[in-house]
Amino acid sequence: MLVIFIVNLLSAAIGHGRCGLVGANTIVNLSETVVAFYVFRMTKGRIEMFTGGAVAAIAGWLVVNDVFLIVILVSGA
Repeated sequence: MLVIFIVNLLSAAIGHGRCGLVGANTIVNLSETVVAFYVFRMTKGRIEMFTGGAVAAIAGWLVVNDVFLIVILVSGA
């Protein structure tokens, strides 16, 4: 979580987004990372490593889309 926050803070410092988006970006990136990690961990040993990685990436992508929409709805943008 700390690494994701620092990366988002540095990205905002160089002009990628605004400082106000650091919190929202951290939540979105953290949810994607956590979901992909646990999905990959659950598939490890059951299926091929490449397939497990692909499934984890897709699961993280699907969850991050929902989280992103929730952040937009909550912010009222």
